[in-house]
Amino acid sequence: MAGVPATIVMPSQAPLAKVAATRGYGARVILCGDVFDEAHAEALRIAKEEGLTYVHPFDDAMVMAGQGTVGVEILASVSDLETLVVPIGGGGLIAGVAVAAKSLKPSIRVYGVQASGANATALAFHNRYSAPLQNPTTIADGLLTRAPGEHTLPLIRRYVDDVVTVTDESIAETVVLLMERAKTVAEPAGAVALAAILSGAVSVRDQNCCAVISGGNVDPNMMDRLLQFGLGASGRHLRLRTELTDRPGALVGLSTVIAEEGANIFEVVHHRIGSSHSVNVVDLSLTLEVRDRAHGEAVITALRANGYVAEQIEPFRH
Repeated sequence: MAGVPATIVMPSQAPLAKVAATRGYGARVILCGDVFDEAHAEALRIAKEEGLTYVHPFDDAMVMAGQGTVGVEILASVSDLETLVVPIGGGGLIAGVAVAAKSLKPSIRVYGVQASGANATALAFHNRYSAPLQNPTTIADGLLTRAPGEHTLPLIRRYVDDVVTVTDESIAETVVLLMERAKTVAEPAGAVALAAILSGAVSVRDQNCCAVISGGNVDPNMMDRLLQFGLGASGRHLRLRTELTDRPGALVGLSTVIAEEGANIFEVVHHRIGSSHSVNVVDLSLTLEVRDRAHGEAVITALRANGYVAEQIEPFRH
């Protein structure tokens, strides 16, 4: 009806930036459930109760056709493209893009990417899907669905060459890389395609390839956590436990070794109560900024060579 604002139902974990922007366009935003499927069920209930027309976000032919224009624009810009890598949540984007790309250039290879913790379409593509996922979980909230789309899945099976998954660590590392190298803010769901290329989940060696970066809805507080997680995943934050004699100047000796190795102390936490085997010894938890995993290993080696305990709190993520 003319003049009636749109009603948008989102999962309760939707980024605040997305919620605020949607309300800013005049829509009524309702938050319901933890994943898309629960929000979808609530949207259907509201549509029926209030006599509204429901528009599915991905499992709809017109929506897929609209999203397919992304593939048309990419091939118009890069006619010799060989490989196209696209994120998958419900599958509307990749279904539309794959149909468009294969129609224009049948030889092009199209790969879909899901988060490993929310991989219903990947399972279905490889004939391993049996029922909706019970507890899908990933930092890529935009890809959180329990089941593949009823209409998108047949198109994915027909037009997509393969569907792969990437870990949350790879996703976070890619978000950091995009900020550093490309000066681009991408939400985790938007970064999965590039994560698949960088991690080797999709092999594009010696090929002209394109990764679709498909979203930038991320809250500042979430971005801070993503950066810390991504830096840890890439081996640039090193967390250690060590011990010091509880006397003046002890921390200076430790920090000198760290400084000589070119690492920076990001955080120090003293544990004085109940954590040590002696009243004259204190436990320390250290977070260090290092260049990469090899540099972190060198710092550990140097500390041990100088007589310090150096136990990594978390192993380097790969």
